[in-house]
Amino acid sequence: MRLFDLLLEFLNQDEPLPVLAGYFSKACESLLGLNVERFLLEFFRRDGHLKLVRGIGNLGLAELLGRILMKSCEFGEFFEEFSAVFVEIAGKIREFDQISCFNVVCMVKQITDRSNFQIPGFMFKYLDKNSSFVDLPSSVFKAFLKANPEFLEKILDALSSSKSFTREASLRILLVTFQCINHEIDLDVQWGVSILLKAIKDLLKVLGNPAMSQEHLITLEILKTCLAYNSQEISKILKNSQILSALLANLLNHPFCNFLHNSFLSIFTSILNSQDSVLKLHILEDLNLATFIMNQSLSPKVHSKNCEIRKGYIPHLLALSNLLQTLKKTDFFLKEHLSSLKSWKSFTREVLEAQNLLESRQLGGENFENFFEKSSYGDENFEVEDDFSDVNYWKLPIKFVHEPEDL
Repeated sequence: MRLFDLLLEFLNQDEPLPVLAGYFSKACESLLGLNVERFLLEFFRRDGHLKLVRGIGNLGLAELLGRILMKSCEFGEFFEEFSAVFVEIAGKIREFDQISCFNVVCMVKQITDRSNFQIPGFMFKYLDKNSSFVDLPSSVFKAFLKANPEFLEKILDALSSSKSFTREASLRILLVTFQCINHEIDLDVQWGVSILLKAIKDLLKVLGNPAMSQEHLITLEILKTCLAYNSQEISKILKNSQILSALLANLLNHPFCNFLHNSFLSIFTSILNSQDSVLKLHILEDLNLATFIMNQSLSPKVHSKNCEIRKGYIPHLLALSNLLQTLKKTDFFLKEHLSSLKSWKSFTREVLEAQNLLESRQLGGENFENFFEKSSYGDENFEVEDDFSDVNYWKLPIKFVHEPEDL
């Protein structure tokens, strides 16, 4: 054990050299492979896990800590040490620098991602099909969260930090927490509801920030995850917080952020396709989704320098329009609601049907005719036939080049 003590002495340095940290990690992984349980016993007995937390600014040491924690999940007697790591992290997350915050998130994702926990050969295939054993690290992490509510309290508290990278790391840990929840277990869902109730004001604050950031996109991923629970309590929280209204405002503020547009489409499509009457009524009546779509689609351009450019979310709104048209065939309330809008019928005939000829299948067009197939560079008098005079203003000027001298 004298040699092992000398090895761990490396962690007593304030700022370990990255190169030496790599050799240290390789030595520990080699010992871990020889005898997992004995290594963990001696490593934890010497507080190696807490010393690694102090060096978490080094990615190699952070990944080593993640692998050690994953291995500890196989042995119930190490749950206390597992918990001690995250309690230590929660207490220091506000003090961490940007790299340390990034490494913490990587480590959390490492132990909760089932693809990182591998059992070789036949046994892996057998367990993968017949039990939840391969989800053990994620289950242990969830057990820790439930046994240590103060961890999430500190993570939620860090959302008010003045440092953007601290807020982002906290949001990512919160997202992983929501992803650990089993939708089929009522107690899990209720636990998720209680977390969302505490976090909703901070999430709304993020979406209320006019500056686009990773925080916005992570918040939208959290919303998508929570919607998958199909919980009436979740729906009421989202409705009462007006967070979907904030999402519409985000859409208008960022007409060219495609990540935002895709998340918006995913969230609203999920609501419309669900049996959730609370949120469905909310977006149709309170937020006037159909009217919002028509107003934005009839003024699809914004000025940029010396030209006009179509807003990037217009195809996403058209996809929602087509979805509404499809769903109203089987949804009596939706049919009545759209029929009450005087301009909806003319919008679908004069704008939506015309644009369905131009938009791709991926963006939701019902008529998938590809007008590009009619083009031919061999035709000297090449022209694209356009029967849609009402929507000429949608198109950007395009010149088809035939000869090199025209460039």
